[in-house]
This record gives sequence, C-alpha cells and structure tokens, in this order.
Amino acid sequence: MMMAKNKAETKARTQVPTLSFKNAFLLMLYIFIIFTIGMTIIEYIPRNMLLVVITLLSLVIGYGIGFIQEKIQNKKKLGKAFLWLGGVFSVLAFVMLFGIYYAAVLF
Repeated sequence: MMMAKNKAETKARTQVPTLSFKNAFLLMLYIFIIFTIGMTIIEYIPRNMLLVVITLLSLVIGYGIGFIQEKIQNKKKLGKAFLWLGGVFSVLAFVMLFGIYYAAVLF
C-alpha cells in the first residue's frame, strides 16, 4: 500500500466533490419551476407537438443542472464535464417527463 508523503497529497486524494446547501436549494428550485411550467405547457399543446416539447424541456432541465454544477458550484469553464452532465440529466428528465405525462393520460 502506498502511503501519502504529506498532508496536501492526502487531502488531494481524499477530497470528494460536495454540493453546498445553497446550490442544492438552487437545483431543487430550478427543477421544481421547470417541471411545473413544463407540465402546464404540456396540457395546452396539441398532441402532435408533445414529443418536441418534452424533448426541449428535458434539454433545458439537463443542461441547467449541468450549468449549476459546473459553473456555479465548481467555478469551472463549461467543457466536457458540462456536456456529459447535461446529456445524462437530459435523458433522465426526458424519461421522467415522458413517464409522468403518459401515466397521467393512462390513469
């Protein structure tokens, strides 16, 4: 087992990225507002535009989360990590929006 030579090296190895309370609150508020607005918009659009609106809303949610995490929390330039975070959260948001809407339609 390799031992750390000094305290700085130990701290660099054990440092875990955290999310502050301010940014966690900002994320939850952002997601709540976008979901609320999105579900309201979905109720008033024609059926043939549904997939387009759900896709746009999921992109807004996903890349908004990526922006908050990378730019505000980590104070970094937007790069590959932003694109990966935005893409993953966009897909998750799409699945959630699609499921929520169709669960409401079916039941």
